[in-house]
Amino acid sequence: MTPDEAALLLQKYLAGNTSEEETALVEEWYGMLSSNQNISQERKLIVAENMRAHIRDAIQVHGRRNPALLYNIWFRLAAMLLVLVSVGLIFLNLHHSASSELTVTTKANERKEVTLPDGSKVTMEALSEISYPVHFSSATRVMKLMKGDAFFAIQHDEKRPFRVQLQSKMEIRVLGTSFRIRDVKQDDLLKITVATGKVEIRKDALAIDTLIKGEEMAFNKKLGQASVYPSNAPNIVELSFNGSSLQEVIRKLEYVYSISIQVSDPKLLKLKCTAHFNSSQTADEILEILCSLHHLKLNTSNNHKTFKIHK
Repeated sequence: MTPDEAALLLQKYLAGNTSEEETALVEEWYGMLSSNQNISQERKLIVAENMRAHIRDAIQVHGRRNPALLYNIWFRLAAMLLVLVSVGLIFLNLHHSASSELTVTTKANERKEVTLPDGSKVTMEALSEISYPVHFSSATRVMKLMKGDAFFAIQHDEKRPFRVQLQSKMEIRVLGTSFRIRDVKQDDLLKITVATGKVEIRKDALAIDTLIKGEEMAFNKKLGQASVYPSNAPNIVELSFNGSSLQEVIRKLEYVYSISIQVSDPKLLKLKCTAHFNSSQTADEILEILCSLHHLKLNTSNNHKTFKIHK
């Protein structure tokens, strides 16, 4: 991307005319580069002054937009991006990002497990292909399933949603969960099965549905129709904790089992846990074991969806 192309994209963003992909790209630049300390505050202020006239024009042309929002959020974003463009940093990072994409394939009768930069794992079945960056950005985690069948076990990160893009212009969005995608070129049906947590499924930037643990979606690529039904697939997810804090364990279990876990004393969250479980075990069973290790007690709601840990 040239400086002129970047400037045009930024103008579209300020006017609110960018597509979802373009908006995500601009915001990813900001998330990746806004923390850069190599640019002086004086330089930023100079560019900010030059931007004011352009922002005022944008407000006049697009008066329906909230001026405060333009000044408080988009103005800072635009100023930062223009500073970075002016010193060439943004293009250095974009070039590095574009040249740091990894592609992994599997042959017939081959199965392969890939560990992503954030620690998430992808188990690829035969004749599958994925691509992902060497380093995820600070704002989001995006990868592609080019073809085939793969099971994803995603590390939880509230600040960086995880997105899997498919060739059929579909996208799966999660924070931290595990699921399987089967997208075989010769098969009219694309299948998505959720083992733990929940996922949002989108096509052409529009949300189709949200799946929870134990649900499966079959999407007919020719007809553009989707159906959701209970899954019988025995997807077992490993839950390993090696010196993890109780707070980390609670977050993981809440996402895997879609439950709520409370503690009577915040100090308990610092307790360390080392244990190995899998999703074939119930949340009650796992929590009972963890509590017994630390001589704690557990209260469970009637529907087994809310738990409280106390001394």
